[in-house]
Amino acid sequence: MSEADMIRIGDPMPVISNVTPHGDTSLAVTWAAGNREGQIDLVDLAPVIFTFKLYQPLRENARAFHDVRVSDDGAALEWAAGDIDMPATTIERLAEEQMTPADFKDFLIRNGLTYDSAAAQLGISRRLVAYYANNKKVPRYIALACAYLDLQNVNVSSGYDVIFDNALPRIRHVGLIKDALLRPFEGAVLGSSIMSEKTLAPHGASLPHSKVKPTRKER
Repeated sequence: MSEADMIRIGDPMPVISNVTPHGDTSLAVTWAAGNREGQIDLVDLAPVIFTFKLYQPLRENARAFHDVRVSDDGAALEWAAGDIDMPATTIERLAEEQMTPADFKDFLIRNGLTYDSAAAQLGISRRLVAYYANNKKVPRYIALACAYLDLQNVNVSSGYDVIFDNALPRIRHVGLIKDALLRPFEGAVLGSSIMSEKTLAPHGASLPHSKVKPTRKER
């Protein structure tokens, strides 16, 4: 059976060929295989390093974080002579949750959003939208909100018949979508039309009931 005849299930496993430390929590990662094959990403590992106890030595000692190497098979990064590791799948997910100004500009074009409409959807000022579309670093919570909007557009496009190829890296991982659905966006408006309980319900998400006084009719 030729490689072309083989049935492939799921995404290709990511493999890292090289890594270089940048700052206290970021790494320049070169991908040898996977969805980002051939790319070099500057990936901030802070969301993982500051969440799990395993990585406590790395967040307390910058020198320890810089002492990083690629595992023999490229499927993980290792610190402390292999005592601490992080799978390439986790690093790939973090890379796909990040956005460059060029990515953000593509998001605006892909979704037909003006600066004003993007500001309304994301719950930020028009000035910030302009900054992100040009040269300002895009925060992770904005990237997650953009991923959610991309997902909504895929959902309403002919029952999944139309897929926006440029959006797929942003919406591939279930973990990313879970974050976008259930975690506050630190400034995004949860009560907006894109984050209403009616919108979230089809995805199995449940929102805490707000303490709203009942109307006279409800009484």
